Amino acid sequence: MSPNHEVTEFTPEEIEKIDSLRKRVATNTKLSEDQSSDHYIIKWLRARNMDLDKAEDMLRKSLQWRKDNEVDTILDTWKLPEQFLKKVPFAYLGNDPVSELPVFLFLLGRHDVRSELEALGQEIVLRNNIYIMEYVHKVIFKKCSENLGRPITQFIELIDLEHYSYRQLGNAQCRDTMIKMQDIFDSNYPEVFNYMVLVNAPKIFYFIYNLLKPFVAKATIDKLTIYGPNNWREEVTHRYPMELFPSHWGGTKIGRDEYCSDDPIWMFGLEKNFFKDLEVLKVKARDKVHLEYQILEEGSNLVWKFKSDSHDICFGILHEETEVIPVTRVNSHKEMQSGELECCKVGKYTIVFDNTYSYAKGKQVHHRIEVIKPLTLDEINLD
Repeated sequence: MSPNHEVTEFTPEEIEKIDSLRKRVATNTKLSEDQSSDHYIIKWLRARNMDLDKAEDMLRKSLQWRKDNEVDTILDTWKLPEQFLKKVPFAYLGNDPVSELPVFLFLLGRHDVRSELEALGQEIVLRNNIYIMEYVHKVIFKKCSENLGRPITQFIELIDLEHYSYRQLGNAQCRDTMIKMQDIFDSNYPEVFNYMVLVNAPKIFYFIYNLLKPFVAKATIDKLTIYGPNNWREEVTHRYPMELFPSHWGGTKIGRDEYCSDDPIWMFGLEKNFFKDLEVLKVKARDKVHLEYQILEEGSNLVWKFKSDSHDICFGILHEETEVIPVTRVNSHKEMQSGELECCKVGKYTIVFDNTYSYAKGKQVHHRIEVIKPLTLDEINLD
């Protein structure tokens, strides 16, 4: 006898196909109570556009993958390595008050996958990520379901690409690991994303994303929106519950700093100086500071972020002696300023912090500036 249908949110066609798929698989495979549930079965059908044969094939392959890789017991048998803990900026912020779905924040740009791969190897890195996904399903989803009295099977995520560097983009092993990880998630955790927004994507990321896109399930792509460094805040404020987010992302959650870095929202904790990534520059009253960068390759990108204490400052960029970004007063004391410039010409580029208009107040500017050179054909080869 098939289990009772937990809710009435399924169409008659879905109910019929849920029962059919469950019976097909259960004929020669033992399903757990969770795996027999309507909300588990429907995910595989929806991932394959309600095609019974394709959904059965997908589910059977996933069940075999779980068996081959001992995934069902991974939370009891696998220990996340010390090199991994406190360096993974993954936060469970709570639940969206409207949808009641869990809300996650992942700082992909600050996650040094390359160093992780060099220290641990790809197999362990992949297993660490399977562990996290199983924890989300078996601990967080389960707790949310019990608290809310209904099945929770999806989550909402904000991914921040700030600081996503050439070191990650230009490394073939990093890209290969990303492809394999995405394939594992798409093949074994279907329909888990309700929606996902990526913010602070550097220009070079779009190029890599287009190369990786064929390896990502269409269902995932359809739920994904990508924004650059300057145009994401309104969308995030509109779509996400800001009371759950630290102020760095426009939220109202209060903590030790703008990241709430000491808060238990960070699932594995964070290293003490994890967010100490800005250099401090003092600009005296009636003075200006020039920071010079020699660009040797056309197509390089000059990337910046900065904020000032208490008062605004003027910011601009010169190529040789010509303004390419006019020197203008910006409200860097109210909001982090960030952006990037594609350097179409080689030569000297000068970033200007101008405080000559201030007769009495010196300014302290916290900044990070990077030069990202263009990828070579060898570096973007995915073979």
